[in-house]
Amino acid sequence: LLEERKRHGLSFSQQLGLLGELYVLVWVLERDLVSAETLVRGWRGPDGDARDINLGATSVEVKATLGTTKNVLTISALDQLDTEARQLVISHCRFSHSDNGDSLRSLISGIETVLGHLTTAWSVFWRKLYQVGFDPDAEYVDNSYELLKNTLYEVSESFPRLTADNVDPAIRKAKYEVDCVGLDCYIIDEDKLEAMVHGGN
Repeated sequence: LLEERKRHGLSFSQQLGLLGELYVLVWVLERDLVSAETLVRGWRGPDGDARDINLGATSVEVKATLGTTKNVLTISALDQLDTEARQLVISHCRFSHSDNGDSLRSLISGIETVLGHLTTAWSVFWRKLYQVGFDPDAEYVDNSYELLKNTLYEVSESFPRLTADNVDPAIRKAKYEVDCVGLDCYIIDEDKLEAMVHGGN
């Protein structure tokens, strides 16, 4: 998948996914949840890991969709919602097209203000951007979107999901959708996520 992105550029859904991940990176930097260097190392989506961002003992899986699409979480693998090694929070970013919103370029610029003096971290950040197939000269980098809502879900033991532990061993792969209508009891606020990152419950 990563090699395909490099050869053919980013599809619209991949652009939106990157927008969501960058939005969460900016939010983490603004809240100073972890150091900038730790955050760049923990941004694992470009490396093809099951979860997008590792923040110590807590991981964040980012799902970015347009507000005009159905309100579901698309889960792409059996290990994506596995919480055996880390606590997991899903960040569901709903965007709409907007002339006055954020673009990939503006979010990267915001990250640059924090990372620019950290030569190694800035270099690693750009390596990861190129790794996912990002092209700074492409027209899509200036497409702007408004964040309608970012809903955070804590993936607890009862969260509806398929994992290698709860499906038949003969099932090797699975891609499925989780309807957000039934997930209200798993919603947490930003303060709860911050507490989880810092070792709280």
